[in-house]
Amino acid sequence: MELDILELIGLQESELSKSALSIARDAQEKKNELTVRLEEDKQKVYYDLLKQGMLRSSMLTDAQAELQSVYDAEVAALADDLLFRIEYLEGGDGSDTQYSYPDNPDYSLDAAERYYVVQDYYMAMTDAKVRFALFQADPIAADYLGQFYNTLYERLRSYAEYE
Repeated sequence: MELDILELIGLQESELSKSALSIARDAQEKKNELTVRLEEDKQKVYYDLLKQGMLRSSMLTDAQAELQSVYDAEVAALADDLLFRIEYLEGGDGSDTQYSYPDNPDYSLDAAERYYVVQDYYMAMTDAKVRFALFQADPIAADYLGQFYNTLYERLRSYAEYE
């Protein structure tokens, strides 16, 4: 998937962590949905005006310009939100609070984002058996990850078994 939404905020894929990439992919999917909806709405306006015999009037260009304006505003809001979320995730929001797992986990992240944060933390460790043992002993992982705890548990267990 091409992440063209990153161009709107001046970032590149190579600059992002796995957690930030996950957030960017979600934003890109929303942008793609907005783009599809824009094209569908433009086609609907075209065919409605064609039915009414008013295709050559300025109504088509006016209606499509209005649709484009709404689309541009929605994409801009999506890009602003993406930039905020990435900066917040990576601690660049200008606040004094620096979130990092496990010292100060960020409970405002959704479950999938939390999964990537915890996964990144543990995958940074080179020894798979030590990584798995530390994960098992982690007192906050189960509550923090919720439904994704077992997924990460099984993944880390399989790495420890095959090392």
